Amino acid sequence: MRGAALAAHNAAMRNRVHVVLSALFLAVVGLAMWQGLRRHEQGPVYQGKGLRTWAREYSLNLNTGIPESVKKREAAEAAIRGIGTNAIPALLRMLRERDSAMKCRLK
Repeated sequence: MRGAALAAHNAAMRNRVHVVLSALFLAVVGLAMWQGLRRHEQGPVYQGKGLRTWAREYSLNLNTGIPESVKKREAAEAAIRGIGTNAIPALLRMLRERDSAMKCRLK
């Protein structure tokens, strides 16, 4: 009787290990897919910053007249030019985006 109980216990442990390993595998695959999709949403990257970041930097430093802001705006403009035509689809997506009601209230 003791041997049968041990065999049943071992089988149950193997099943648990398989379930845990399967869940871990699915989590890793899901994370990899999410990262791939997220990277695609960011658009093109230049010097480690995404197009959205460069566009924000450009717009925040537009027409301030402050020398530091002018340098930041010129750097952002150069980055957007450096990205080139790869920026067009991402810029068009950004133009089509609508802000949520919450975001509009916070502005």
